[in-house]
Amino acid sequence: MGQEFGNQTKSYISELVRLNKYNLIACGYQKLTVAGTAVSLTVPTNAKYADITLESTITASVPVRYLISQTPTTTDGKALNHLTVFDVTGRPNLDQIKFIQTTAGTHTLHIEYYK
Repeated sequence: MGQEFGNQTKSYISELVRLNKYNLIACGYQKLTVAGTAVSLTVPTNAKYADITLESTITASVPVRYLISQTPTTTDGKALNHLTVFDVTGRPNLDQIKFIQTTAGTHTLHIEYYK
């Protein structure tokens, strides 16, 4: 019986996540250039979720790094490569995330915000 309950709970949680994700409403867009100094997002007032894509002229190495909990450096942080798409959930995370370039080039984040 415990196993069945666990499966039902997982299905219920998965359904809640699906419903929440697909009921989001776009509320803003930002095009952000990432350079040698760490940059933050300019988050719309009511945003709680963002879908982010990196476009970079550098395709052979890691052009950008990011962290939410602290400021990234050129050698420390989560790697983003050309055409990486990822999402960030939660207003505190949106307010705290920072990006920095690791190699010279043109690095542009395209951020779609949702409420």
